[in-house]
Amino acid sequence: MIKKLINLSRQKEIDYHSFFDWENYNLHEDQRFMDETLISLYWLPIYDTLSEKQKKELSKLEVAQIIYCYAQSETIMCQFMWNHLVELPFASDNFTFLIREQIEEYRHQDMFIRALDLLWHTYLPITWFLRWQAKLSAKFLSAKRFFLLQIIVELISDDFGKMCYENSSVNKLVQDVSKFHHIEES
Repeated sequence: MIKKLINLSRQKEIDYHSFFDWENYNLHEDQRFMDETLISLYWLPIYDTLSEKQKKELSKLEVAQIIYCYAQSETIMCQFMWNHLVELPFASDNFTFLIREQIEEYRHQDMFIRALDLLWHTYLPITWFLRWQAKLSAKFLSAKRFFLLQIIVELISDDFGKMCYENSSVNKLVQDVSKFHHIEES
């Protein structure tokens, strides 16, 4: 089974550089950056008091924060894989599988960094405590539990992304990031 996953990873790899048109994304304020129902205040009465411009700016701020937080979770996943990789025999099936997974995760992180560059880095960094806690989890949590936590994060982010790339009113940058990530994770 693991050989099949390795081969699928190699065969289905998307040409990352040709998928995105980084120079031509339009980030005008007249667009939403995520499905409106995903905005944190959407279900609260205060949301109706915001102007359209405020709602669109809030969607931009929130999508940047979501991208940043998700990229951080993938960073922790890479640390987790590294902890296991160094214990495996070089070029074994398990070693090769983890290498393929890390390649994919690093490509995703590069994609997220580039998207955040275009969004002008409008995110709040996670606290030192959460970073420390994540490092401990990657190092000491059992592999099954850590993997389960990561799968939950992946499923939630995939649902979020699907709502964004299927919504034509969402900015093309966010649509493409969401779609690329969905295809790769599939």
